[in-house]
Amino acid sequence: MLIGKKLCVLISLLVNVLLLSKYGVYGNEHVLPLAADKIVLVTGGSSGIGRGAAEYLVQSCAAEVHIVARAAQQLQTVKDALQGLNTSCQHKTKVFVHPTDLSNVSQVNELFETTLADVPIDFAVLCAGITGFLGNLIDTPDEIFRNVHDAVNNNFYATALALRGVLRIMAEQESGSIVVISSDNGVSSSPGGSFYGASKAALINLVKSVAVEVAGYGIRVNGIAPGLINTPITWNQARYPALQPYQCLSEENTTLTADYTCDEPECVCPNLSREDYYNIEPISEIVASWPIQRIGEPRDIATMIMFLLDERLSSFITGQIISIDGGLTAEP
Repeated sequence: MLIGKKLCVLISLLVNVLLLSKYGVYGNEHVLPLAADKIVLVTGGSSGIGRGAAEYLVQSCAAEVHIVARAAQQLQTVKDALQGLNTSCQHKTKVFVHPTDLSNVSQVNELFETTLADVPIDFAVLCAGITGFLGNLIDTPDEIFRNVHDAVNNNFYATALALRGVLRIMAEQESGSIVVISSDNGVSSSPGGSFYGASKAALINLVKSVAVEVAGYGIRVNGIAPGLINTPITWNQARYPALQPYQCLSEENTTLTADYTCDEPECVCPNLSREDYYNIEPISEIVASWPIQRIGEPRDIATMIMFLLDERLSSFITGQIISIDGGLTAEP
């Protein structure tokens, strides 16, 4: 009964966020949109959940959206795509891109101490992450433990560095709201993906601990634990079990292939079609067993991100992790 009530509350919140994003608070069109005049930082914004969040923020009339990721060329493509999205806003959102390896301390310090030093960040969405090695720990080769581009370094360490940079800016302002993207694999056990699951579980503890540390500065920190979402990182998980370098999808045929690989830690591969997706094992079986039998979309995550960011909607919420997974974690 308690789980059912929690689900009803979450569904109600999501419906409210969708209505609010269109009509303003309580249907009043004169109330500012959710991100109006806000300056927002999005890490991992070149694809997947991060890009979906950036799109939603632009459509919600943010003043500035700063996107951070490794791939400079892909960032420019995203910037070009976002420029014309907020046609219904009173002003045009300024989109900035910052090619940065967030696992590199020097680059992160340069980003926050120089590039963004005078940027008063109101909101931050920390999405950067990778799948990394998928396989049982007993079979994990030595190379994975030495690979600085794998999940633990990129998902936890890099996010912690970015979070520190954002917190230092927000602490001076004595205000701010941050959403960190973890994973359902960090909420429950992750057989065959222990490195990935452990890195995401570490983020959950980081969110809860830091939220308490910075509450006195007027900063709220929350997290989201997505299930399977329609993003490149999900398609790469579909080729389980995996080895380095990461196996990607055929650009020409949009099918899984062992011939097309990506050595970059942020391995963004051409997507399968939705029809092909449901034929991939074991994902098709997983989706069929969920209460809501579909894969999630980046927008499903973006609406909750907006709810958690906005002070008008969630000012009494901090240190919380919200699972968005089609009801998977609600099952006994």
